[in-house]
Amino acid sequence: PGFEIPSVQRLKVAIAQARKGSFACLGVPFAEQGVEASRVYRNQKLNVDSSYGALYTGDPIVADPYTKRYTRVPIAALVTALYAYTDRAHHPHYSPAGRNRGDMQRFNTIGLAGGAFFDQPARDTLFASQINAVKSLDEVGSFVWGDSTLQRRQSLTSMVGVCRHRASFYTIITDIVDFKVFDPYDNVLRDSIDSACKDVLKADEKI
Repeated sequence: PGFEIPSVQRLKVAIAQARKGSFACLGVPFAEQGVEASRVYRNQKLNVDSSYGALYTGDPIVADPYTKRYTRVPIAALVTALYAYTDRAHHPHYSPAGRNRGDMQRFNTIGLAGGAFFDQPARDTLFASQINAVKSLDEVGSFVWGDSTLQRRQSLTSMVGVCRHRASFYTIITDIVDFKVFDPYDNVLRDSIDSACKDVLKADEKI
């Protein structure tokens, strides 16, 4: 996270989609984090249609506990940390957003860079373009608010939690196939399991 070059971000999503057990967390470049600029970036520069990645906007200012200085952090870097927190404290299929799991104060966030503020109409506009914005609550803090993947068609796989659960499921299957199959015909068994699971995942993407 933090590489905000469209070609690099497209490649990250393509790699995640090829691996099946990965998910790409992307951020809108800081200079383009206004509502309309974010939509232009997503629809014209990035232009990805995939359930294997998600796009966020609203770089936070974080208090560095070591240097005691305020530092702007790419939103994708902080959201990736929230993904890890969600995996550890809850489950991958839980959404890394909202007042609990999307709490950016967990990482010493003191606000958004450049005085950015995404009210309800702004968040609705961004969400319609599959962009997850940050919600700020007076005297409470800032929270990741949105759970949309980069898939344009609305379905079950439009939600980050669902797709991250799919990725973890595939990783478990791969682990079983690679390390726990000791049948005399293990290559045949491994290939059949892998093929069956890929068929399930392909069917899942059509839901």
